[in-house]
Amino acid sequence: MQGSEGELAEWIQERKVDIGFLSYQSEQRYQFLPVMNDELFAVLPKGHPLAAQDAIPIEDFNNQPFIITEYTPGSDIHRILKEHQVTPDIRYVTVNEFSSLSMVEHNLGLAILPGLLLRGQIGNYTTLPLLPRAYRKLGLAFSSQEELSPASKGFLEYAKVFLL
Repeated sequence: MQGSEGELAEWIQERKVDIGFLSYQSEQRYQFLPVMNDELFAVLPKGHPLAAQDAIPIEDFNNQPFIITEYTPGSDIHRILKEHQVTPDIRYVTVNEFSSLSMVEHNLGLAILPGLLLRGQIGNYTTLPLLPRAYRKLGLAFSSQEELSPASKGFLEYAKVFLL
């Protein structure tokens, strides 16, 4: 099942799914097996004045036209902006990152997006690292290893060996 970070965390709590692949959120009540750190990048329209830099200081997003995915508690982009007390001019709120990417391409604003999503994508935009560098922690979330089905326990054990 595909869903937003908030939906996946909720489904794990409600036992609608056994295991979810998502970004770690400290306030959520689930067990978490970290798999990888995924770097977050500044995404700007080609030719944007900030695109001439080697990296984008997070403060440069203050008051800039910005495109962001809908807020879910603890979402990574919202968390990064809050941690650095950055307040962009949020012009558009999308339901997925690919919509955000398309809107950046059409010069509707700037975005911060995960590297895993950007991998292999090409378009009329520039991606640059953030300063300071920012990451999201991806992994497998589950309510309780004791409550998992035998198949899910087997998958989790295989994942520990294969992914770690």
